[in-house]
Amino acid sequence: MLKESIQDIYCDQVVSVAPDALMGAAISLMREHSISCVVVTEDKKPIGILTERDVVRCIAEFGTGFMDRPIGELHTKHVFTVNQRSHIIEAFEAIADNQIRHIVVVNDKGEAVGVTTQSDLLEHLGYEYFVRVKTVDQVMNKQVFTISENAVLMEATREMAKRSVSFLIVCEDNTPRGVLTERDVARLAAGKGVAWDCPVKEVMSAPVHTAHRHDSAYDASERMREKGIRRLVVVDDHGKTIGVITQTDMIRGLESQYIDTMKTIIRQQGKELDRVIQRLSEKTLYLDSILSSSIDMGIIATDANLKIVYYNPAAEAILDVPACRALNRKIHDIHESESIDTGRLQQALRIIHEKHFHTFQFTRQRDGKTVHVQGRLSAIKGQHNGDLIGYVLMLQDVTEQHNAEETIRNLAFYDMLTGLPNRALFYERLYAEIARSRRNNSRFCLMIMDIDQFKKINDTYGHHTGDNVLKEVGRRLAMLLRGTDTAARLGGDEFAFILPDVEEQSAMMRLANKILHALDKPVVINDHTLNVRYSLGIGVFPDHGIDAEALYICSDEAMYKAKDLGRENSRSNVVFAD
Repeated sequence: MLKESIQDIYCDQVVSVAPDALMGAAISLMREHSISCVVVTEDKKPIGILTERDVVRCIAEFGTGFMDRPIGELHTKHVFTVNQRSHIIEAFEAIADNQIRHIVVVNDKGEAVGVTTQSDLLEHLGYEYFVRVKTVDQVMNKQVFTISENAVLMEATREMAKRSVSFLIVCEDNTPRGVLTERDVARLAAGKGVAWDCPVKEVMSAPVHTAHRHDSAYDASERMREKGIRRLVVVDDHGKTIGVITQTDMIRGLESQYIDTMKTIIRQQGKELDRVIQRLSEKTLYLDSILSSSIDMGIIATDANLKIVYYNPAAEAILDVPACRALNRKIHDIHESESIDTGRLQQALRIIHEKHFHTFQFTRQRDGKTVHVQGRLSAIKGQHNGDLIGYVLMLQDVTEQHNAEETIRNLAFYDMLTGLPNRALFYERLYAEIARSRRNNSRFCLMIMDIDQFKKINDTYGHHTGDNVLKEVGRRLAMLLRGTDTAARLGGDEFAFILPDVEEQSAMMRLANKILHALDKPVVINDHTLNVRYSLGIGVFPDHGIDAEALYICSDEAMYKAKDLGRENSRSNVVFAD
């Protein structure tokens, strides 16, 4: 049964440390308890959190020299919390919106009483709500980060920190041999005498758990739950790596339980009404029976000649056509008066004679808003001789359902902070643009942009100001580019641009300078005027990569060169890929 409250699912054995505790002791606690985070508290109230990703970041930045430093200097300062009596959906939305894996559960006093994770929510929200007909290749992430078996462990750790990824796939000839995860790095950091210059193959997790691209997404999620892991490497028929499926991908595939339930109710109600109608006579008694069991269902009944003989109040409300204008008139006449193509009705009648019913959807305008309506037209036949008596049209206002589905799509494909396309939609458009450019033998430009010293903005003025800076950048970019261009936020302070049909390097540089010119204007947040700088790397298809991964890596490397240049000249910079 689906649980509703956070207190039904969270782990109440919270492992916490004071801000003056040493990093080495905190990491040892994580290893001892086999957990992915520890909570930093003062007077039992959470002030931060140390996760496996933080450990990877620290090793990449400081080597192992941070182990004797206080955790208060290095932990993630912003900790997301949820009250223990909150609905489970609130935690789900926080994890999805903020792209995090841990939420600290607090009581009414604000004291930390537990932690809930992405894994907890997926298990208790119910894997059965995944669309079971979907296959792994429909929900997997095609962008994978791989490393050789002989790569040095410290090099791999720095690569994980640079890419902000939770794992790297260890491959030889694109065949997965193992994975190196954040948990592996944290475990090694807690150990003694780790040789950080050893090859990855000596410390990686192996064998690697895989899924075939044609496996069902539901089976893949069950396999992750059974193995207690957070990701599967996706392979093709030859065992070659083609993607990865993670719990985050599963969250995107999770449909609202409410929407699924409503769809089921509507289908069941339609079937039940069909059975009732076929059993009752042509007299109007059956209409009252239907009305009493379907108060919000618009019902219109006609005779065999399509003259309306019954029209309930719900139909008036849904169609915004009063009964006095509908009763005793033929449906053809109403269609003509409403400027509706009568050919649609004729097509529906032909379908009904073959299948006995026809379902369809349409929209109407009411008070300046679009109303989405789902309809089902069925034939009414005599109980004894099967002769056609008339037709019944059932109408359901599904605007709320439609809007909920649109919301789900926006959550899946758009960044909630800036309104720009997110990483998932960015890669979908990047794959499409590569395919189009191959067909047309044309070039296009991929730009990767970072905000320089964005962490300093957050630390100095707070995350609220940092969020407003990101919003302003998103607003300016949305106004700047062409309709065929894509500006996306990939996460954090990283943005990307897909600019089709830009052939010459000089034109690409003009576009880059146009972007920087629009962004270089000071950003005013409350009483603060911020002069924000940017680093922009440019890659060109197919010059710098013939597939999405290669093109992204070249553009990203160019961006980091621009960032290095910015440290020297203290201004925004553009660098072309080599």
